[in-house]
Amino acid sequence: MELKEWLGKCAGVGAYGGVTGHEAVKNGLALGRYLYSDHGTRPTASDVFVFEDADHMKAEGFTLYCPDSLRMPPVEDSSELSKETRAAGIAFTFYATSNAACVFMKKANAEKFVDSVTMAIATEMRRLNLDAISERTIYFYAMQFPPGFDSALDLEKPGTNDVLFLLLQEIHRQNRTVGFRRGGDLGFGMTAFIMFGETVRAVKEAAKKFGW
Repeated sequence: MELKEWLGKCAGVGAYGGVTGHEAVKNGLALGRYLYSDHGTRPTASDVFVFEDADHMKAEGFTLYCPDSLRMPPVEDSSELSKETRAAGIAFTFYATSNAACVFMKKANAEKFVDSVTMAIATEMRRLNLDAISERTIYFYAMQFPPGFDSALDLEKPGTNDVLFLLLQEIHRQNRTVGFRRGGDLGFGMTAFIMFGETVRAVKEAAKKFGW
């Protein structure tokens, strides 16, 4: 029996949340590295920070960090932007996971699950020596969103009036010369869409299967 299925059946919602939290860190780091790979910068501040594709960014005076997917530069480094994107990626996967739990689980089970996910994320980040981004990760997923704001991801245009947009907006507030591309080979849109879909589906199926 697969570990997650065994944990759901025998150990309960808390143990399942622990495994899910470890996966949230892995997936969040992957998304953060994608965000870093698809970023661009320009000499002066820009009011726009999410662009449709590489051509759109170039037209606005941005230089792409990775103009050629066949010649990939480092997907992470010691820069502040790399730290910010990885922290935002983990915060996004945490939000997607906890939001799905609140939608598909009974209230008491959702609370237990989210608490377990939170602790597991902290444990996994310590294990991976991610102290350099832990404080920023906490800041991101403790952000106060606008009243009534409940869209984790715009499924048609990720990064548009959703939580991911607000996280990118916060990164841009810290560095107004940076922008991100949604589409194309290295755009964050498809990665965010797939990751979000897999997260929601896993939580929904577990809640239904184990009666949570």
